[in-house]
Amino acid sequence: REGAVEWETNPMAFKKTGNGTLRYTANRHLYQNRNLLGDCDVEAGALLLDGDALYQVTAKVASGAFIGGTGTVQNVTLAEGAGFAATAGQKNRLNVTGDLTMPETGVIEIANPDGLPLDEVGARLVQVGGTFTRPASFAGWKVKVDGVETDLAISATATTLRAGAQDGLMLFVR
Repeated sequence: REGAVEWETNPMAFKKTGNGTLRYTANRHLYQNRNLLGDCDVEAGALLLDGDALYQVTAKVASGAFIGGTGTVQNVTLAEGAGFAATAGQKNRLNVTGDLTMPETGVIEIANPDGLPLDEVGARLVQVGGTFTRPASFAGWKVKVDGVETDLAISATATTLRAGAQDGLMLFVR
C-alpha cells in the first residue's frame, strides 16, 4: 500500500506518511536491548498498531490521519480532524496506557469487509488507562463506514468492566 515510514535519530521514533495503511506488528520482547521511547507522528493515512513494542511511545495524529489496532501505546494526541480506524465487529481495542487527548472534531472510519447491515456495525476503539481529555459532546465527530458518512452513535464511559478488572475508558461505536 501507499505510504512510508521515516525513522528519526532515535530508532524507535518515526513518521507515518502517505495515504496508505501501515500495520505495525511487534512485541517488546523482540527488542530486549532497546529502549522503546520517542514519538510517532502519523501525518497521513492510517497507522494500525498490533502488539506492545510501542508501549512507551507517544503517538501524534495529524488532521486527516488515523490510528487504530489492538496494540499498546503510551499516549495519543489527535489533532482537529484526525481520527480512529477500526473494523466492523472489532472486539479488541487500542490500549492507551497513559493519556488520550481528543479534539472537538474528528472521524471514526470503520471498514466493513463482511458487508454487515448498518444496524449491526459496531467497533470497540480504545481503552485509556490515564487521563481522557475529550470534547463535551461528539457532535463534531463523524462516523464513516467504508468511507460513507453514517448516523451511528459514539459512546464513551469513564470505566469499563473487562476481564474482571474495572479501569480505564472504553470508546465504542454502535
